[in-house]
Amino acid sequence: MALDTLTIGTSYILDGRGERCGVILPLDAYERLLTADRPAHATVDTTQLHAKESGEIGRPKLESIAVHFYAKGAYASGIFFPSSHGLTVLKGSSISEWVASAMRDSYYLLRKKLIEDGTIGRDGDGVLRFAKNYPFTSSSAGAAVIEGGSRSGPEAWKNNNGKTLRSLGFSR
Repeated sequence: MALDTLTIGTSYILDGRGERCGVILPLDAYERLLTADRPAHATVDTTQLHAKESGEIGRPKLESIAVHFYAKGAYASGIFFPSSHGLTVLKGSSISEWVASAMRDSYYLLRKKLIEDGTIGRDGDGVLRFAKNYPFTSSSAGAAVIEGGSRSGPEAWKNNNGKTLRSLGFSR
């Protein structure tokens, strides 16, 4: 299989400068990529260190981490970026109908803006969902908007192995 055939349906995650910093693949393309024959020089070195960035020797460099979050009837998927502690919530993620009176004003206003500008809208079943990928400056901001309350992002978001961002060492 040629890896260059995976470009159909591919979306990119952009950084604050509008440059590509990540990729989102359709599930079938991802599965094909995992099973593709690769030349030896294409192997990824997972022991690459980022001591310069974090000051932590021996920790593998992580460009991004796939995460998910469930609370109050909402389910969201996202990509966490360790270098900036930012998080992009993915299109199709749902948000809670419920909003707590104790929700921080800044998160309430952001949630309201996202609904008003169409970033979040109702699907065919009336569920509030992200209509497109949306980058948050922190995992906590994403969790608060989705839950409709106040939430610690590092405690709320989990990787595919069920580990929280905090347990992975990302507590900011």
